[in-house]
Amino acid sequence: MLPGEVVVIDYTNWRGERRHRRIIPQYRGLVFWQSDHHPGTQWLLSAVDCEDNKIKQFAMKGIHSWEPEMSNG
Repeated sequence: MLPGEVVVIDYTNWRGERRHRRIIPQYRGLVFWQSDHHPGTQWLLSAVDCEDNKIKQFAMKGIHSWEPEMSNG
């Protein structure tokens, strides 16, 4: 995967809501840290959420699967 490529994750968020998300992982975006939504130190992935174009933290333990988005071209 190259920087800036979209991947689709099957993800359960901090509220227990599971759905597919389209994200663009950030270069050097994997950190062992905590956040307001992810208390307790853990692996977090910084990525652009394609739904609202904002950088968010995704808990690695919440990612069930990860696939590159296939282009139609």
